[in-house]
Amino acid sequence: MKNRFILSAMTVAISGALSVTAAADERALEETIVIASRAPTELADTGVAVNVITASEMATLGYVDLANLLDAQTGISVTQDGGHGKTAAVRIRGEEGFRTRVLLDGIDISDPSSPQVSPRIEHLLTSGLNRIEVIRGPQGLLHGADAGGVIAMTSTQPREGFDANLRADGGSNGFQQYSASVGAGNELIQGSLSLTDLTDDGFNASANDAVNPDDDGYNNTTVHGNVNIQLTDRLALSGTVHDIDGENEYDNCFDMATFGTTHDCRDAYTQTAYRTAATYSGEQHSHELAYSKSETERDYYSKGALSYSTTGDNEETSLTGYWQTTDALRLSYGAELATNSLDDGSTNRERDNTGLYLEAQQRLGSSVLTAGVRHDDNDDFGTNTAWRITGVTHLPIHAGDLALRAAAGTGFRAPSLYEVAYNKGPWAYGEAANTELEQEDSQGWEVGARFTRAGNFVEIVYFDQSIENEIYFDLTSYTGYLQRSGETTSKGVELSGEFALSTSFSLVGNSTWNDTETATGEQRPYRPEWTGRMSLVFNQDNLNAAVTARLAQDAVDTLGNNMNDYTVWDASARYAFGNGLSVNARVENLTDDDYEQVPNYFNGGRIWYAGVQYDL
Repeated sequence: MKNRFILSAMTVAISGALSVTAAADERALEETIVIASRAPTELADTGVAVNVITASEMATLGYVDLANLLDAQTGISVTQDGGHGKTAAVRIRGEEGFRTRVLLDGIDISDPSSPQVSPRIEHLLTSGLNRIEVIRGPQGLLHGADAGGVIAMTSTQPREGFDANLRADGGSNGFQQYSASVGAGNELIQGSLSLTDLTDDGFNASANDAVNPDDDGYNNTTVHGNVNIQLTDRLALSGTVHDIDGENEYDNCFDMATFGTTHDCRDAYTQTAYRTAATYSGEQHSHELAYSKSETERDYYSKGALSYSTTGDNEETSLTGYWQTTDALRLSYGAELATNSLDDGSTNRERDNTGLYLEAQQRLGSSVLTAGVRHDDNDDFGTNTAWRITGVTHLPIHAGDLALRAAAGTGFRAPSLYEVAYNKGPWAYGEAANTELEQEDSQGWEVGARFTRAGNFVEIVYFDQSIENEIYFDLTSYTGYLQRSGETTSKGVELSGEFALSTSFSLVGNSTWNDTETATGEQRPYRPEWTGRMSLVFNQDNLNAAVTARLAQDAVDTLGNNMNDYTVWDASARYAFGNGLSVNARVENLTDDDYEQVPNYFNGGRIWYAGVQYDL
């Protein structure tokens, strides 16, 4: 079995983490994260499962888009119906992407005009990103998150001094990507700007486009900008702006003239997001008043004619902060007023949601306990109160640290504006037309252990979560959106680790077993029972390289049919000449295997990329 490869390798990683001594290039153990409590917290003291993807890991793996990068992370699986720009679905612990809150520099970039408020992950590039933090499961209380957790991305932040870089990449299928960034600042003001332009001729991914098939291309231009102004020692102003323009060709859309199917399809995606904030902070406290807005527009074309257009806006005003009242006690708080709107030409809807939260973190010797509560008041669905409790305790063992932790929490998701509008519109009929959608309620718990020593770690987590009143689209009779009685469940085990084989080689990997069931006991579609990733990384002097294997096994499609298992091998390398000049190369799907993440949609086979970068 292919999964035995990952499990055996992870067993080696466990043994290595228990026995390997410190590597020469040891990284800091006490990494600080913000996502769990919206306040700086050491990863070792965080009671919930968190993935941290650094700029270094992004550079090592070399993936161009966020979808492939996330597919290599613990507890996350991705399906995509083709190459760059094609529709991608990210599932954390088996939950759909629309149950996951996605933030870019603190801005909610979900699209309220999409069917279930799922952000367009396929349009997010890794270029210009500096860090990604992910909460797995329904533990993202302070963000108002649902069962899918939280993905929080940070773009390259400004700093004092001057730095800039230029990069150009080319590859298979006419792929070209050009990027540039510049940052400058002093003690008073710092700013940064990054620009990426991607063009890809693509390939024919759809099995249905069999007569005179054509390649389906993709274009993307992304801009990130940030500025920080330090007015006084305690008061700072900040601003961020992001603009994403993507244009994608695809197959299988509705022909406006013949009412049949055509493969001459195109969609244009534009998202502009910005945020301004004032932060007042001291040694023991920090408070931030912020305003953010994201505007998304989607236009769909069939044979060159506009067939469908939507716009969606998110707007939020928030006051958040924390207070270290004593050395042992910290309070985190927040008040948020969010407005979501949808306009698709025939429907124009808007909704407000007010959220209030408070969390207390108490340190007791070598243990850290947190308890939090969040209250939401939704225009359409009334009030909801969610809670979360976590605990971590540290035990010295084998000259390392064994952290035992547990967490439990709840969340909710109000039906999206689109779901409500569809069921009240002319397209719904039968049961869906008579269904008054109610909110989904989620709950979950997890227990885990993490052992760290000399820059190495191994972690194992068991999770169990469920959703009541799951909302789904009727794919049998296409009547509209329906709601299941009972509980939809997801449970499993996540194993991850990293350890140094020598001063130059390290092994990084993860494996997840995920058992998902509908309320009637069937396996939920497109959710592999087994996923895993293993990377052998080489880092010495000016050369950095990695070979990565990603696998998925035992998934079913929407009809319950077994899907093919697959293992994808990728390789990347980067060599720095020492004068600011570096070259890089990457090959995806080294073995040129045929595999499908979505039935009847193919991958591009073996694809290569190469590029050059100059740092000023």
